[in-house]
Amino acid sequence: MKDYRLEKFGLIIHDAYDIASAHGFHEKDSELNVEHFLMLIVSEIGELVDADRRGRRSGFGLFDDALRTRDFRYCFETYIKDTVEDEFADIAIRIADLCGVYGIEVSPAAMDDYFESDFSCLTFTERAFVLNHMLVSGDDAEEDLENRLGSALSFVVAWCNADGIDLARHISMKMKYNEGRPMLNGKKY
Repeated sequence: MKDYRLEKFGLIIHDAYDIASAHGFHEKDSELNVEHFLMLIVSEIGELVDADRRGRRSGFGLFDDALRTRDFRYCFETYIKDTVEDEFADIAIRIADLCGVYGIEVSPAAMDDYFESDFSCLTFTERAFVLNHMLVSGDDAEEDLENRLGSALSFVVAWCNADGIDLARHISMKMKYNEGRPMLNGKKY
């Protein structure tokens, strides 16, 4: 399995883009604009909020135990998929894919913006709103895209760190799961 640690986010960018391309997400790139890709990230933020509202959390202990007798796909879909942690991974992967579309390498400096943030003064939905706002604010969706994506990814990492979520493991597992999915993950786009 490839290494998807966040310290090597350049690798995640290339792998996220390659997996998305192999599954048909970039066949019409010439017809798509940055707003399309940003909206897909925003939709993942909505799924994150919904997972939190439903109290859906992953269970690594149950997942790891089940892996002894069941296949990865079954275990992932039973114990990880559509949880808060899985949606964070989806957000990070979508950001990485968008970086791949535009050839953006997220710099370590852009990643440092929020690593020391105190999230205790914000509710879950307020954090989600801040993340959404940092992605879509500005007069032009492409204006300062590299900094906005770096800041958004940094915010996700810091939020996960604050909540004790092993984002790197969830990204790694979701990338492995995505590799085995059908074209367009069975969706229209």
